[in-house]
Amino acid sequence: MKVRHVYSTPSLEVARTVMRIARDGGIADRDLQLVARGDIEEARIPDRRKEADTDLKPAAIRGALIGAVVGVLAAVVASTLMTFPLTVNLLLGGAVGGILLGTLGAMLSGSSVPDPLRRHFHSEIEAGKVLVVIDATTEQLAAVDGGMRSAGATLLPYDGLTAAT
Repeated sequence: MKVRHVYSTPSLEVARTVMRIARDGGIADRDLQLVARGDIEEARIPDRRKEADTDLKPAAIRGALIGAVVGVLAAVVASTLMTFPLTVNLLLGGAVGGILLGTLGAMLSGSSVPDPLRRHFHSEIEAGKVLVVIDATTEQLAAVDGGMRSAGATLLPYDGLTAAT
């Protein structure tokens, strides 16, 4: 199981050195991302390196579930008020309609929520620090931690499981 560690570096140059140390220590290139202030990211960080998580996928799942329930309830209410017979097709139609609308609405709102790292380390990012985000096994992280700290990285208090395995 991979865990996520976040290191703060004083500059993009130090961040690149830290990433080289991580790669040399056996951490896959795809498991390394950078987070920085907008002006730094736009000018100097390639898109493939940017950590850009949003609440899009979790919001879509929540929206689909809530939409399905609301759609079924709407079908029951419509059946009662309009004296339609309550049929399986009516319930399914309400559920499908609710899923579609709920997912769309939740995705639109979820895409605008900043990723958790940006919220958690807002002050570091705004101070011009460049965060190096590493998804790796505990053993891999332990093997490269000393070298990254020697290069100028500071481990931030953010340990968490990652979706990448």
